[in-house]
Amino acid sequence: MRCFIAIELDANVRTALTRLQRDLTLADVPVRWVRPEQMHITLKFLGEVPAEAVIPIGQAMAEVAREVDPFDIEVVGAGCFPPSGRAVRVVWAGLRDPTGELHRCQSRLERALEGYGFAHDARPFSAHLTWGAPGRRIRPARSAAAVAAEGRARSSAGRLGRPLRKHTAHRAVAHG
Repeated sequence: MRCFIAIELDANVRTALTRLQRDLTLADVPVRWVRPEQMHITLKFLGEVPAEAVIPIGQAMAEVAREVDPFDIEVVGAGCFPPSGRAVRVVWAGLRDPTGELHRCQSRLERALEGYGFAHDARPFSAHLTWGAPGRRIRPARSAAAVAAEGRARSSAGRLGRPLRKHTAHRAVAHG
């Protein structure tokens, strides 16, 4: 099964992000938005994982969840991946982690998973959440430019609040 580990956002954070999505939609930004109940912050993509690895993954997540305190995040703009020149696949909202707790959480998770035999991701962690995908009716370059411009202009949504509660912070999600 394909798995990733993510932080579920609390209702207040999802509501604030949904308002910003609505504002961008009213500004005619051509994006198919992620539904609020599916919004999350991915901490680690694991890829294909055998069923017998689910228990060690859960143990690593539990170890980290015991150490994580609730923290605040802020939206600091929006953008697309890949950034330019190719067809846009993902629209993301950038996050700022004023206390550093989100980054510490992700780092602890990497170390805990290494203890169970999972490889450390060499790429630096970039705090973001996947927010949508470009609409089919608009050229990808138009989507990328519009989302980036409007996202920067409207990122004054500012402080969103606490994305997680202790001990319910992480989940492994199978999809595909």
